[in-house]
Amino acid sequence: MALPNPIVRLFRPETDAECIDRARKVVCFHEKYGRRAAMFRFALAFVLMAVAINFADFLFRVINPNPAMPNPANPAAWLGFSMGMLMGFFSGVAAFKGAHCLAQGIEYLRGERVYRLLLRYHDGLVAMMRNENDESATESAGRQPQGPESPAP
Repeated sequence: MALPNPIVRLFRPETDAECIDRARKVVCFHEKYGRRAAMFRFALAFVLMAVAINFADFLFRVINPNPAMPNPANPAAWLGFSMGMLMGFFSGVAAFKGAHCLAQGIEYLRGERVYRLLLRYHDGLVAMMRNENDESATESAGRQPQGPESPAP
């Protein structure tokens, strides 16, 4: 039964079958695109770190346009301070996201070991349950029904 609202789907509990399907999709994604995704994450981390450094350089140039002669009575100092706060925020966000992308790239290169172990354990349990069911079915089929004994002639 499909839920009408996708937001409601976010808050309903996930069944075991849905969890296993999601784990299989993640493992399949890592097998197909793991290296490419890792290289993309490393490139994105490099770009974001470069943006953070350029923001910091721009901030320094806005606050102190002439490093040889700093002028504390400059009326643009408050503009520089407010721009510095804004650029500092964006620089921090870019640096944090760059570090996060770097960590995700390393994770993509390592693969999803947790999901692989979960699937191996799940598949082993399913195979064990099938063997158990097959053995009980063969035992019950091998027995002859015990009926009333017929009299000897």
